[in-house]
Amino acid sequence: MTSLLTATALLFLLLISLLLLGPVRLGISLCKRGREARGRYKVSWLGLPIKRGDLKGGEIGADEKDGTDEKPGGEVKKEPAVKPHDAGSGAMPPRQKSRSSSPRARTMISAVPAGAEILFDLLGKIRLRDFSCRICFGLDDPADTAALFGCLWACIWTAGLVSPAISAGLFIEPYFEGERLEGELEAELEGRPVHALTAVLQALWVRETRMLLKETMGWA
Repeated sequence: MTSLLTATALLFLLLISLLLLGPVRLGISLCKRGREARGRYKVSWLGLPIKRGDLKGGEIGADEKDGTDEKPGGEVKKEPAVKPHDAGSGAMPPRQKSRSSSPRARTMISAVPAGAEILFDLLGKIRLRDFSCRICFGLDDPADTAALFGCLWACIWTAGLVSPAISAGLFIEPYFEGERLEGELEAELEGRPVHALTAVLQALWVRETRMLLKETMGWA
């Protein structure tokens, strides 16, 4: 009986270790051509596909219906206006008590250093295995396009200091003939669930981030 319990415990620990230490990969592919945007994603664990699907954006800027109903004869059917409460009746609509879940500004400011340290530590443990991005953009004014193009290249140079794969796989092409935004993105990220669990435990351990979480959830 004791050996059976020991084997079960060891098997359980082995399964937990595989779940936490096994590499998880997230692959994302996005493409925009004209007014149509689409993409797909894939999640795999230990090389085995877990979930995959399509990201269908449809046509950007498509016409949307408003709240009015238009008849074939050209008449517009409007919803009847809501009558206000009579002033002489003295009846007031009942107020619903709502508990604020917005954290205080002092709590947010005090949690910024610890939260940034935890976030950057987590991002440093996520590996960028593959990255390829091509963007073609243009604004109404060619001068604005050139100015934005210079700013973007400065951002690319800064991102290259953090991850050389980003600056090597990113290509930006300015378009000076008018407004335009097209491009493609291929990226694959790899991380381990134990790193995310460690970041959550660190956020719960540090007093500043713990207070921010409590005030956000409305527990404080």
